[in-house]
Amino acid sequence: MHNVEKYPNLTKKHLKVKLTDFSKGLKTVVTENLLPLRYAINTYNFCYNKRGLSDGLGVRQLRVYNGNQEKIMNTPAAPDSVLGFWVYRLYDTLTGKLIPLMMIYGDDGKVYFGRVTTSDTEFRDASMTAPSLPACFNYKLNDENVFLCCTTNKITVFNAVQNQVFTNSVPSITSAALHAGRLFATVSNNENRVYFSDELNPTNWDISDFDGGYIELNDDRGKLRRLIESNNYLYVIRDFGISRISAWGLQSDFSVSNLYVSSGKIYASTAALCGSIIVVLCKDGLYYFNGYNMQKIYLGFEKLFEGQDNNSALGAYIDGKYYLACRLNFNDSVSVGCESDAYQNNALIEYDLDSGEINILRGVDISAIAPFETEWATKLVICLRHGKVCELTHDGMIDSAPTPKMWSSGYTDLGYPDRKKVLKKLHLVSQTDVVISVVADGKEYSYQLNGSNLPVSCNLNIMASMINITVKCSNNNCEISDVQVEVDLC
Repeated sequence: MHNVEKYPNLTKKHLKVKLTDFSKGLKTVVTENLLPLRYAINTYNFCYNKRGLSDGLGVRQLRVYNGNQEKIMNTPAAPDSVLGFWVYRLYDTLTGKLIPLMMIYGDDGKVYFGRVTTSDTEFRDASMTAPSLPACFNYKLNDENVFLCCTTNKITVFNAVQNQVFTNSVPSITSAALHAGRLFATVSNNENRVYFSDELNPTNWDISDFDGGYIELNDDRGKLRRLIESNNYLYVIRDFGISRISAWGLQSDFSVSNLYVSSGKIYASTAALCGSIIVVLCKDGLYYFNGYNMQKIYLGFEKLFEGQDNNSALGAYIDGKYYLACRLNFNDSVSVGCESDAYQNNALIEYDLDSGEINILRGVDISAIAPFETEWATKLVICLRHGKVCELTHDGMIDSAPTPKMWSSGYTDLGYPDRKKVLKKLHLVSQTDVVISVVADGKEYSYQLNGSNLPVSCNLNIMASMINITVKCSNNNCEISDVQVEVDLC
């Protein structure tokens, strides 16, 4: 019997691996070696919903239209951070129109107001104070449109001229909502009770059969954190569940239903009424509640929430999109924006409820978000911690500086674990300068490509078993598409 000498298989196969559809998005729920290159295991500050890579979300100082021109609102110097934003719809008896006033709450414990329809660009002291974030909303009291500021043991009624302060029997309010002609509130000193005011009088909290009272909820759904009125019901967002209150008619006719129990913590500050549903962040990801059942929204990157403290996370809804300011673990040892210092939130997620499209802005510590809807524009107001009152943009800029943008594929063997790969060339179309990084068997190679209206290429000539491709851009007005890698298998 003769010995047969074995030689390596030198038969080559040429591949053209195309990354032509970046809209597949970010996936962390699948082992990255099993993901095609067109899926990202990490990406931020790019928009990938148009199949290519383009400018993602941005932030600029808030601009409002005063009837003649756009003006920039100057954030007060006194508060270090703005923690709350509301719109007071003041009724002008002379013109018969509603005039919006911007109301903000600072970490100095004061409430300020900003006029929209005048040339004034400053926020003024509204002579209202609160030791923590108040519950604020519009109300028609004694036939006058007023702004109610509810806080620890007092309610302030503001009408842009004078304030009225009510303290008699007022509980220490943490969250409030109007339902069935009464003001309902969660409180800080008894977190298992929902208090309610007298009918048609949110300043009277005397407890009696004919005035106000409270409803006590003692079960395993936890403390009461947030109230949301929807479809003629009052929903109570709790630490580990949701309850529903119907309070029409006499107090003896009030009813309570316990609808949902969660296995993980619910972050009540992220709950937002989105049309007829409530969207909220839980410990293991995003959910929507339709009034009866809770269903998970699969974003594809739930792993980024793992191990993160999202007690400071915030939610808002506007124009068919849910926005979540939160803390994500990008797990890449890179510091972006606010991450170079202490922060509470480091990302903003934009989720389109109809299409499922997602944008992620990384590097912003958001202390308040709220919709701002007027006759001329609809905006999402964003308050940056230790910063300004701003608004959301889609130009990939933060205060006129381009965001650092990154898209990274999985670390993969391309489906050929038994073959070596020789990366020959990379081709793409990009209007701005980009950096392409290739990690091959643990070693990184970087290539700077200049922007052009024509396709550009670079020679790679890298041999490896496992590869990863990363696209980085530090410019705005970026449009990156038709990324293709030529690979020989051997």
